[in-house]
Amino acid sequence: TLASSSEDETVKLWDVRTGDCCLTLAGHESSVYSVAWSGDGLTLASGSNDKTVKLWDVRTGDCRLTLAGHEGSVNSVAWSGDGLTLASGSGDGTVKLWDVRTGDCRLTLAGHDDWVWSVAWSGDGLTLASGGDDGTVKLWDVQTGDCRLTLAGHENWVRSVAWSRDGLTLASSSDDETVKLWDVLTAECIATFSHQLYAGLKIKGVKGLTQAEILSLKALGAEED
Repeated sequence: TLASSSEDETVKLWDVRTGDCCLTLAGHESSVYSVAWSGDGLTLASGSNDKTVKLWDVRTGDCRLTLAGHEGSVNSVAWSGDGLTLASGSGDGTVKLWDVRTGDCRLTLAGHDDWVWSVAWSGDGLTLASGGDDGTVKLWDVQTGDCRLTLAGHENWVRSVAWSRDGLTLASSSDDETVKLWDVLTAECIATFSHQLYAGLKIKGVKGLTQAEILSLKALGAEED
């Protein structure tokens, strides 16, 4: 089964063998930006522009809980490994940790200067990573709510974050058209990958290029300076 979220305010569950829609989950009052399955596959979380998170029983289609408390859109949702806590990142600049049994907000993680686009749990469940419009990635101690490290280096919004399996490296992608790999013990950027085909290519003094070709190469990362 595949879950999809949409600006039509619904979540759909699809049979990937047949392509048929098995279930439509309706209840949000605005665009749905993010969905995430619980580890046991019985519950789906959805985050919406209506500032709420909903927990759905995927067998019946019923909304089991609505988690309200954010003051901006919910852009990302992620389950802890034990399935007891859900993290949500929001346009209000905060991350919230929710007790999925009661619907209570257990912690609010505040520190980003702008929207939070992505959240991801470390494999041991002790740290949460968040990426935001302020161009940083933050690593949070989920027991205390303290920001343990801020990873700075992107030049634009951080859209997505993901942990390596061993929990020692974090990947982040940004609107600056790069992906960075971070050592989470030292906060050092250990690699940067550019999506520009000719990033760093020096074309100053190269003969035979038309103005149109120069502009095209620069758009793909080439440098004329």
